[in-house]
Amino acid sequence: MAKWITVLVANLAISTATFGLSAVRQLLVENRLDDALGICRQYEVLKTNDRDNLFSCAWVYYRLDKTEAAEKLMSQLRSAYSTPEYQLLTAYRLLKKKEFDQAKKILDLLETEHKKAPVGITAQELKGELFELKGQLETAAFLYKQIINDDPKRGRAHWGLGRNYLAKGENQRAIEHFEQATRLWPKHIGSRFNLGVIYLGTEDLKQSARWFTECYRIDKGDPSVLEYLGLLFEKKGMTKEAVKYWQRAYDIKVESAVAKEKLAKHYSDIIDEAIAQEQYDKALAYLEAARDFVEQPKLLLRRGMIYRRLQDYEKAAGDLLAFLNSQPRNPTALREVGVCYLNLRLLNQASESFSKAIAEEPQNGINHAWMAFLLEGKGDLSRAREEWKRAIELLKDPAELEKATRRLAIVERKLKK
Repeated sequence: MAKWITVLVANLAISTATFGLSAVRQLLVENRLDDALGICRQYEVLKTNDRDNLFSCAWVYYRLDKTEAAEKLMSQLRSAYSTPEYQLLTAYRLLKKKEFDQAKKILDLLETEHKKAPVGITAQELKGELFELKGQLETAAFLYKQIINDDPKRGRAHWGLGRNYLAKGENQRAIEHFEQATRLWPKHIGSRFNLGVIYLGTEDLKQSARWFTECYRIDKGDPSVLEYLGLLFEKKGMTKEAVKYWQRAYDIKVESAVAKEKLAKHYSDIIDEAIAQEQYDKALAYLEAARDFVEQPKLLLRRGMIYRRLQDYEKAAGDLLAFLNSQPRNPTALREVGVCYLNLRLLNQASESFSKAIAEEPQNGINHAWMAFLLEGKGDLSRAREEWKRAIELLKDPAELEKATRRLAIVERKLKK
């Protein structure tokens, strides 16, 4: 065990030596906080006293809301109280605690003392965040414009200004700043996500796909990205692909409103399509996945229809009767349960169900066809002939029409004997 620990610490030392201070600073500039966090955790293991490393990691911890870890580093840096960076961190800490007046006093002083220098620009940038938190968005935008004039490589200013223009509906200006933010922040999902949303709204699906794909590469488990990838595939007419992404979004975050709404809508269509294609096992799998999204009565109806086609008539009848408890006049359910009764040799119950289906939906030829088939089975050929004739008048599906015509011919031959 001791040997293993020694090797681990040696590897950490190599890792931190490889990255060094410049790497943490660069990751901060690129807003790659999660990557920087790993290095800072290594510094904790190594118990570094290097002031620059401590400052860098304090920023990382505060930005990631790891306040306790940040405060621990600030206590180690207390001797550097008078330095501009310590004061910037103090202001940011106050800002996060929503002690805006105190934070602004420190930032105003730093901006005045270090005008147009990096410290002064960073103070302005933090003031922009402060005004955003206070809901004073135009003041924040004004500051971000000044910052970009002085230093166009400030990703946070581009990000803030892009969101300001987006809120005002000035999409082209928003795009310019979001795109600049993506160049400065190579792993920032927010700027890419907003670009994807803007282009999706303008029906530029190629550009939208580009930005959502980049988001997905950065984080395959972001529910919002997954939801919008679903919306993108929906616009492309690729419903099954869309459903896959919505399902993943819902699995990760059950309160994903868009995913839940879309799954409820599209699962019904997909189940119906699978039923129409006679892919009943697949339809059952979709139905099971849809349990959380589709209203229970609709699930019961579809499952009953699937079981009926799989010739599991008892299960089918159970679901269909449960559905009819809530919607007793539904013609589809009445017909389907009639088919189950017919196959279970419960002919009187089948006759009653088909009669009710015809009463509710007299213009549907398939209802008359099933009644005719039942009457044949009961030996009532005269009534069967009338029902087959009525079915032929109403049926539109060529295959069903051919079956009905063939059955009518058989019945008429029997009646002539």
